Amino acid sequence: MIQRLRDWLHERTIRRIGNEMLAAMGRDDNLTAGYLCQAHIKAIKARSPQQIARMERARELR
Repeated sequence: MIQRLRDWLHERTIRRIGNEMLAAMGRDDNLTAGYLCQAHIKAIKARSPQQIARMERARELR
């Protein structure tokens, strides 16, 4: 149960970084958008194996 909470908080972080990146792109702030893009990729790669499995089951990939 604690892992699911951590995963939920991590997904919120991923969503927040993505939204900030889109806002920076909308302002034509390419430097900030680039940093946020790298942070977004890093956060996505840091998903737990349990979270990935739940996402795949939800999309019927497993």
